[in-house]
Amino acid sequence: MIHKPKKLAFTPKKTDDVIFDFTNEELERGLGDIRWRLNNLYRIINKKKQVVIFRENEAQKYLYDGMHTRNVILKCRKLGFSTAIQILMLDTALFSPNETGRVIAQDLGIAEAIFRDVFKFAYDGLPDIFKTALPTASDPSKTVMEFRNDSRVEVSSNARGTTPTILHISEFGKIAAKDPGKAREIITGSITSVAEDGVIFVESTAEGEYGLFYDMVQNAVATAETGRKLWKLQFKFFFFAWFQNPDYTAPRNSVVLSSEDEEYFDEIQAETGYHLSPEQKAWYALYLRETYSGDRSSMWSEQPSTHAEAFKISTESAYFKNELKNARKQQRIGLCPHDPHYPVSTFWDIGANDETAIWFIQAKRTHFSIINFMEATGEPFAYFVKIMSEMSYTYGYHYLPHDANHRRQGAQRNMTPEEMLRELMPYWKFDLVPRTPDKQMAIQQTREVFHMCVFDEKNCAVGLRHLQNFLKDWDPRTGTWRNIPKKNPSRNAADAFLQFGQARAQGMFGEVSSSVLPNSNGLFGVGVGYEPAALGF
Repeated sequence: MIHKPKKLAFTPKKTDDVIFDFTNEELERGLGDIRWRLNNLYRIINKKKQVVIFRENEAQKYLYDGMHTRNVILKCRKLGFSTAIQILMLDTALFSPNETGRVIAQDLGIAEAIFRDVFKFAYDGLPDIFKTALPTASDPSKTVMEFRNDSRVEVSSNARGTTPTILHISEFGKIAAKDPGKAREIITGSITSVAEDGVIFVESTAEGEYGLFYDMVQNAVATAETGRKLWKLQFKFFFFAWFQNPDYTAPRNSVVLSSEDEEYFDEIQAETGYHLSPEQKAWYALYLRETYSGDRSSMWSEQPSTHAEAFKISTESAYFKNELKNARKQQRIGLCPHDPHYPVSTFWDIGANDETAIWFIQAKRTHFSIINFMEATGEPFAYFVKIMSEMSYTYGYHYLPHDANHRRQGAQRNMTPEEMLRELMPYWKFDLVPRTPDKQMAIQQTREVFHMCVFDEKNCAVGLRHLQNFLKDWDPRTGTWRNIPKKNPSRNAADAFLQFGQARAQGMFGEVSSSVLPNSNGLFGVGVGYEPAALGF
């Protein structure tokens, strides 16, 4: 039987990169179906830089099928979640009146590229009859396209702007890691402005175990695990692992798997119940070596196998890796309550990025009790003083960083942080920890006192996470770790703890006996079965 070619609704032009391969009948039937429109009307530039008709892949189908009013997406690289969201946003603006679709990106350059390469490209690529029926109200700018049905799509790099009905926050993890203040502004200025029936998409790759995106994902995962029906304002969690992408395969003989590779694949298969083919294993090993020079922590965040792995930090580069490992092994992280018989001293870091971190420490006869930690961004010193004054602590000294006597802008006049604090609390005792000329010396001084530290697990949970994420910086050129701290949101808390190590080394704080008394098992009795006598009380 000879099949006649179907008569297309639109005759292709010689200049067309791709053709619309549907008939008039298919167009009439499908035009009222949003999924049909999404998969037939819009041209995009794919990851191979080819012009194609947008057709949802497995990851995009997973999102469309399960979409909620609030959606948080922990993603692998190059699965097309952003494109799917933005094409949906454009279609909604074209076919529904009074809609505002808004994308917030990391910076203006990326925002303008999204507008040019997705919104404008897809609209310009529509058949002329659609552009006549769905015209723009004016010539688009680099960031805004308005239509005559009073709908619009726009891009931005900040939280200020019109109130959206559909909001897409792109790479929120990177935004939160780079600029926590901006991330907070996006939540308070944009997310909260969307009506209950509006739609929000927050997507990103992971950026370590900290930040507002991390918190948002953890909350969504916890909500999902309850199995309860979601309320409109609750975020639904989406995760699509690298091995769920059918494109991620390579010839099985293209790479020799190491024992570390094989061990990793065995763990992932046991954890997920998913059988990895030899071709998938080959792709993963090649991508790890060729793209990330063997840096597994980058692979975990960019191409994760599980949502927990996505936020995992390689302990290889952690400054306090061994110290924290030993603290857990010796049960020095657990229950360590405030002892009213000893004064509480505090150690501060006052960041130039407007972040303040404070550790609360009691010097005992045989050890240091790390009983509390607090931090905040963008808060005045009065905020911390108020909270600290309400604690049932008798304070010793408050140790400030060496630059706390540098002039900064106060509310009424130019003052140093030390002067501001002394003015707020004239009866508190303050001391400045002299600057250590070598950062590595300060780290080493803190390592040397770590074995005498006992942490309250609950009150210091955030601070301990910061110490765990106090990392060396990675040099992609040499493929090695640089012996300088990585700039991340954990730096302030770690620097505050370094103040403690430096003060101790310089004889400014708390003489503690060198003989730390373990219990009969050689462990410090912290946590379940905690015995005060085991710590020399």
